Amino acid sequence: MSVADWARERGITEILHYTTSRGVLGVLASRALKSRHRLPSDDYLEHVWLPVCAVRYDTKWLDYVNLSITDINSALYTIASGKWHATERWWGVLSFTPDVLDHGDVWFSTTNNMYPAVKRGQGLEGFQALFADEVAGRYGALSRRTDGFPRERPTDPQSEVLYPGELSTEYLQRIYASDPISRRTILAYCEAVGHPDIEVTVDDAIFT
Repeated sequence: MSVADWARERGITEILHYTTSRGVLGVLASRALKSRHRLPSDDYLEHVWLPVCAVRYDTKWLDYVNLSITDINSALYTIASGKWHATERWWGVLSFTPDVLDHGDVWFSTTNNMYPAVKRGQGLEGFQALFADEVAGRYGALSRRTDGFPRERPTDPQSEVLYPGELSTEYLQRIYASDPISRRTILAYCEAVGHPDIEVTVDDAIFT
C-alpha cells in the first residue's frame, strides 16, 4: 500500500504549509514551494522571500520543505505571526494533495524536526510512526492518542513531512485565506503572475 493510500484511509486529505503574503506570491510566481536553501538563489524570489523562522537549527535539512498533516503547527504559527512577523498583513495556508507523500526522498519526523526526541523515517513505516500511540516531543514530553483522538491527525501536532528541494504547485489543491480581502489578493496574484486558476477558500479556523 502506498503512503498516500494509507493516509486517505485515515481520512487525511491535506498536506499543509503556512506562509506570509509574500510567500504566497513567491510560490505562485515560481509555481513551486521551495526550500529555504533554494530561495535566495532564485532571481525573483530573492526580492520577496521572507523566512518564517529567522534561525533554523536543523541545518542539515535546509533543502527540505516543512509540511504538516491535516492541521498546521499552530504553536509555531502563533509565534511567527504574532512576534517574528507581526507586521505582515496576512498569511496563507497552502493545501497539497496526499500524493506528495509518495514522492522520492520524502522524510517523516514524529515531532518538530529540530527536537532531540525526533525520530525520522521514510516510506509507509516512517509515516505510520507519526500515528503511534505515544510520541516524544519537546523536552521529551509525551503526546498520546486517547479515545476519540482524530484518526487524521498525527499524535504530536508538531510532526512534519520533509519534502526535498521544491514542491510543484501541480499538487496544490487550494489556498486558505483568513478573510475575503486576502482571498481577492491571492486571486489577483494568480492573474498577475499567470498562474493557472487555483481554489482559494476563506477559513479563519485553519489558522488556529
